[in-house]
Amino acid sequence: MLERYSRHLGRRHLKLGVGTGWYLEHATWPVERPAITLVDLNENSLSVAARRLERYAPRRVRANVLDPLPLGEVRFDSAAANYLLHCLPGPLESKAAALAVSVRPFLESSGLLFGSTILGRGVAHTTIGRRLMRVYNAKGIFSNAEDDEHGLERGLTSGFTDVDIDVVGAVALFTARP
Repeated sequence: MLERYSRHLGRRHLKLGVGTGWYLEHATWPVERPAITLVDLNENSLSVAARRLERYAPRRVRANVLDPLPLGEVRFDSAAANYLLHCLPGPLESKAAALAVSVRPFLESSGLLFGSTILGRGVAHTTIGRRLMRVYNAKGIFSNAEDDEHGLERGLTSGFTDVDIDVVGAVALFTARP
């Protein structure tokens, strides 16, 4: 995953669903001082990631990625949505299509969206993975029991071009261009 970040990051980067910021901290950037915007609905996650990336002075935006993003006129060379879609409510096709509405307007014409999501159908899960999926879906932590590669593809191609999806184990790795 770290190699994917290093390969796909642009000098102006939008991170959706920030986690802890570990990958952004450890990736190889194409410039010394990238412009990073962090978007998450969770203020605690934003704070943790912003502290970790303090040397880059990231912009923090508290927002729901399923809604239009309040980013102004800025444009990005890259955007990442890793391990985010399976945590959002609704069918995967709708969640992926929402990225076209919320993210695509902010990508440069040569920009790239990349990401990953845990699929619920059409892939083999380990015994522990199946148990965790059941528990997380029951608690509302995940919403991916019906998520499959075809839903991801339909959602992404509704608003992006040059969509590429690779399934590795139970995870779909994807890239898409405006």
